[in-house]
Amino acid sequence: AAIDAARLTSQRLPPPPPIRAIDRSGDLPLSFAQQRLWFLEQLEGGFATYHLPGGMALSGTLDTEALIRALRTIVNRHESLRTVFPSIDDNPVQRVLPPFDLPVPLLTLAPGQSLQELASAQMQRPFDLAREPMLRATVVAIAPDEHALLFTLHHIASDGWSLAIFITELIELYNAFAAGKPNPLPPLPIQYADYSHWQQQWLTGALLAHQLAYWKGQLADIPELLELPTDRLRPPVQTYHGADLYFSIDRQTTDALHALSRATGATLFMTLIGAFATLLGRLSDQTDVVIGTPVANRGRPESEGLIGFFVNTLALRVDLGADPDFTTLLARVRRMTLDGFAHQDIPFEQLVDALQPTRNLSHAPIFQVLFALQNAPFDPPALTGLSMRALDLHGKSAKFDISLSMEENAAGLSGNFEYNTDLFDAATIERFISYFNSLLTNLASAPHTALSRLPILSAAERHLLLETWNLNHVDHPHAGLCIHQLFENQAQATPDALALICDDGRTLTYAQLEAKTNQLAHHLRGLGVAPDRLVGVCLERNQELVVALLATLKAGGAYVPLDPNYPPERIAFMLSDMERADTSREGPVLLTQQAILPHLPPSRARVVSLDGPMAAHIAALPTSRPEPLATPNHLAYLIYTSGSTGVPKGVAIEHHSTVTLIHWTQTFYNQ
Repeated sequence: AAIDAARLTSQRLPPPPPIRAIDRSGDLPLSFAQQRLWFLEQLEGGFATYHLPGGMALSGTLDTEALIRALRTIVNRHESLRTVFPSIDDNPVQRVLPPFDLPVPLLTLAPGQSLQELASAQMQRPFDLAREPMLRATVVAIAPDEHALLFTLHHIASDGWSLAIFITELIELYNAFAAGKPNPLPPLPIQYADYSHWQQQWLTGALLAHQLAYWKGQLADIPELLELPTDRLRPPVQTYHGADLYFSIDRQTTDALHALSRATGATLFMTLIGAFATLLGRLSDQTDVVIGTPVANRGRPESEGLIGFFVNTLALRVDLGADPDFTTLLARVRRMTLDGFAHQDIPFEQLVDALQPTRNLSHAPIFQVLFALQNAPFDPPALTGLSMRALDLHGKSAKFDISLSMEENAAGLSGNFEYNTDLFDAATIERFISYFNSLLTNLASAPHTALSRLPILSAAERHLLLETWNLNHVDHPHAGLCIHQLFENQAQATPDALALICDDGRTLTYAQLEAKTNQLAHHLRGLGVAPDRLVGVCLERNQELVVALLATLKAGGAYVPLDPNYPPERIAFMLSDMERADTSREGPVLLTQQAILPHLPPSRARVVSLDGPMAAHIAALPTSRPEPLATPNHLAYLIYTSGSTGVPKGVAIEHHSTVTLIHWTQTFYNQ
């Protein structure tokens, strides 16, 4: 209370009034969160997306009558569980039903029937918000001393904090009733409808404007979508099919994270959400990450013991820019988190309305991932004469692409990745969990390491990626040779064999082709062509083209194929890009022919027409091989991408790559 008062004083805002009981004679307003959930239920009705299921396995002698009485007492104690939401002129209102006996079916598990089937049937059955109470419960007899309590609450009347209240009060009431004692719970000072009315009256005017102004500035120009690597394309309309995977963080790493948090003036929540943001940034290659996080939103003491829909959601924007180390990132996260929690009163529903983000039915607005550190107090008393354990009920739904929930226990940290199964496979989420584990371990031990350099791969996956899948060394008889040397070896072995046949009827033997390429190579060497120097080749598909390619390689250079049928703009770009790459004073060489010359764009390249005046000079040069200069690690050719997704890019290929490819091709296709 003192902190809240100081904060409001610094912001020059009036303190909130106390929450008081209001008249129940008329229709009551919904809270802002209830309004949004009611609308979504009308839009997506028939789904269990907003159901909160639970179950308890009860071992021992169960007093069924005491259990049912306890359930009915809770429903009549908390108005939210017997509130319905009829529509008046298309606008929902709250109506509190008078106290009544909640129907609680008693079922016996039939042979061959599973408890999961019963739980799924209850969980999936839609609520009629206009007529039906917001809790349904079933007691299932499994054996004489084995029972299960299955219950489902609707989110419009409850939240995670409410579930803890529900279970605690259920145990206290059961223990009292089973012992023949009266209701031990004190009367509630207010009900949820009183809070709804108070919220509608208080969150207006200057307070609303102040909070909206903060969030509008904080979330200006956020990315529309966090582009995580999914296993399938995103459906055009968001689905809520979900599953979850659990994991744990050992006590040693947890203690190291606590120590890091203390040393930097942060909380464990800040450290974990910073680590989660780092993982999301690495996976998405984005430096602007928005993560949702739930807040209990029970800042008033009167609300702490109520079952109701209080939880709010904050959108926390994490700046990963400039590749900071983790301590620098943690300082950013600390500042951002403190500011966000100081402005947590505005309902997320009103924030979405105010920001008007680009709406896309395929994903949630503002953020698509959620993080929660569960630290709500929950230490329920023991059941008299019974042992109790929570049931792990399947049938998950996923409101977001990924939701990470964590909780600390004696062994360290436990976590749960809830994920949308239409986007991700379980194996992918398991890999994300492995990355997160590695990230937490490494940032705790080396917090001053840049985020991009924090290892996230396990030793096994790192070996798989860098060693197994990247095994690129192949021993073969051509290793250590350049492309043109393969040709030279063949020419020496079969000089009189036919090497080239053209459509115009001309032919060349290996000896003749070797002689012509050597002559042109000597000429290119005289023009300064040397290793890694680029030579443009713009020729029709004839024997001169083959001579030009081999001669460029023999001279030590790297050829750049320029198809004369390319659009003039593309040829101009490629020539210009070649000129930028050529650092020589003379400029690059361009081999072409007379018919193409008029169509070439102006350039700084030195043009050699192979059928022009220079042809006689080249034909008089020696036919001996020039002294070899290129090695397997020098460039052989530069080939440009199409540029369909932007500016064309030149891909540089070295001799050894092509020689290895030739060896593989010969081996594979000779099988």
